[in-house]
Amino acid sequence: MLSRMAEVQRMVEEANPAGAAAALSALWEITVAHFAFEEELMLEHAYPDREAHRMAHNLFLQDLEFLRRELGHGGLSEEVADRAGRLSGWMTFHIQANDAPLALHVVRRIAARVVAGAHGEPPPRPKRSGS
Repeated sequence: MLSRMAEVQRMVEEANPAGAAAALSALWEITVAHFAFEEELMLEHAYPDREAHRMAHNLFLQDLEFLRRELGHGGLSEEVADRAGRLSGWMTFHIQANDAPLALHVVRRIAARVVAGAHGEPPPRPKRSGS
């Protein structure tokens, strides 16, 4: 995702609207797939902050959709350049604020299964939360 974001930024800096549109489309596709994977992981491991994490995903997708629309209608506007320039900053923040706690939660859940197995106990099964 970071390399796709860098490509969007590069195309914007080079004033290449067609390249920026193609890079945004590629970023959109990889982001949707990645977020779907994360959301399945959250569901599988009964992540307690799932809704907040999903909201962060949705807000980012809304920003990407805005960029795609704006680029299609207004070209490489100042707004497009500004938002494109903030993509990697958003990702860095998201990794620190949302993904790191999710990873820690998943590791703890997996470790609990391993420990239970080492003690001859049945591994705890995650309870799937609703929605």
